[in-house]
Amino acid sequence: MGKYLRIANKNEFETNDEAKKIIGQIIKTWNNKIADQKEKLDTLDEAAKTGWFNSIEIKFDLMVMEKQNPIITAESVSPIGLVDKIFPELSDSQLDLIPFCWVFLEPLGYKYERMREVLSGIDSTEIEIELFQWSLEIVNIVNRAVKIKSALMAEEIMDAAYDLACEKLDKGMAKDAILQLQVHLLKEIKKKEKNNS
Repeated sequence: MGKYLRIANKNEFETNDEAKKIIGQIIKTWNNKIADQKEKLDTLDEAAKTGWFNSIEIKFDLMVMEKQNPIITAESVSPIGLVDKIFPELSDSQLDLIPFCWVFLEPLGYKYERMREVLSGIDSTEIEIELFQWSLEIVNIVNRAVKIKSALMAEEIMDAAYDLACEKLDKGMAKDAILQLQVHLLKEIKKKEKNNS
């Protein structure tokens, strides 16, 4: 449940229906991937069980997550005054992606208010510049993947994003952050399509 709440950018479930759906998905995954291996479960110590449980990926229902109202949107931060210093050579469409860097900065303990300060033009440190550039590179890669028609090519692109995310995040956090970013980007695409129609 904690993994889902982190991906959905919230501290608790908003409705009983949301909680039931997510807990149902967790139970279904448990039944499919762990329950039928009772012998293995009985022989493992606490640390091995924890490692096994953490290695299992649960594909949370994106429809549930898309209904959330995350802090992150293309309009949530105005990247004025930072382009030359942190992001030289960015196109306008890439500027719209900068707020999504938060998905990768937050698991590192980076504060949202500090991100807003840096993006508004307050002086940043060399390590902050490096983190912003690293996170925007991942955002750009995932953005390409969600727009591509070929599932095979999208998967290859997502693998590259995952490898880059693993440079600074552990494997579980990297997967969670990329899933969260996909949800946010798909939401933005739908919003733009709606506005254009």
